[in-house]
Amino acid sequence: MQEIHSGNRLISSVFRQDPSHHSLTAPLYFEGKNFGAFGTTDINGPFTEAQKALLLEVVHFTELAMNHQIQPFLLQDEENYYVIRLLQGYPADELSTSYYLQARNYTNQDIWYLYQFSLPESDVSDTRQSAYIHQIKNILPHGVVLYFEHSIVAVCRRRDFDPDYEKSYAALEDLLKRLSLKVYISTRFFRFTELSMAYGQCRLMKSYPLEPQKHIQRFDEAFLHVLYGVLKEKNSLPGFCHPAVLSLWQSHMEQDLTLIHNLKCYLINGRNIAETARTLHLHRNTLIYRLRKIEDLLHISLDYLDENMLLYLLISCLICETL
Repeated sequence: MQEIHSGNRLISSVFRQDPSHHSLTAPLYFEGKNFGAFGTTDINGPFTEAQKALLLEVVHFTELAMNHQIQPFLLQDEENYYVIRLLQGYPADELSTSYYLQARNYTNQDIWYLYQFSLPESDVSDTRQSAYIHQIKNILPHGVVLYFEHSIVAVCRRRDFDPDYEKSYAALEDLLKRLSLKVYISTRFFRFTELSMAYGQCRLMKSYPLEPQKHIQRFDEAFLHVLYGVLKEKNSLPGFCHPAVLSLWQSHMEQDLTLIHNLKCYLINGRNIAETARTLHLHRNTLIYRLRKIEDLLHISLDYLDENMLLYLLISCLICETL
């Protein structure tokens, strides 16, 4: 056996099987590990330098093909499987998450958005799926984009695509109009493993659209509308209101409607008198007078309510202003 080296690496060996046959083989390496060998046999005598060089070129191109085609294919399968498991609500351990993030140059400090693209067709062929994914990846090139539950789901870092940035928003809107798509965007989240939560927000928006004809809908803007939609499914909205607040609102008297609005602003501002007065453009004493009147009508003391009652009153005010 004759060994041929390139630097410190054994790249091929010549085996004499019998006096009339000569075999030349070269090992294949994939991710630093031996993956088999590539070879040829010749009965015309020892191999020439040109034949050796040709074999090494074939080996080189084979390794390139393995590393640049097989590896991404396997990575894509792994990536989709991992993301789908998270979308379905399965837990992920920290080691798997760390490996996934590091392999894609993501970090634990990244801020994320999830996008659910609603497709115009109910039954989408594989070819159409690929076409939609290709178009979406043109504007979200660093995101994870896949077909899931009859829609296209994309997960992208804010640093790579910020929907609050005017040019990004315009590019997204243009894509949606060209493809006749709608997109639902989650609130931003800070842990990649929170995909199920973010996806749930998008599904709720799709079920209770704030503006059915609008191409882009965001959970930050649609939250209250979605909440009302969920509550309506369980009961009529007035059924979730504090009876005294509802009674004031149903009087339709302007002074009572004003009191409810003042109470809402007071609660939203954390019961801060000065801030609420500035928000409502009222004198401090006028606001205090109205709050005392609210206390009398509702038979409560706003200074001594627990968190549950404060939230109950706030939701009651918010619901009343939508009735």
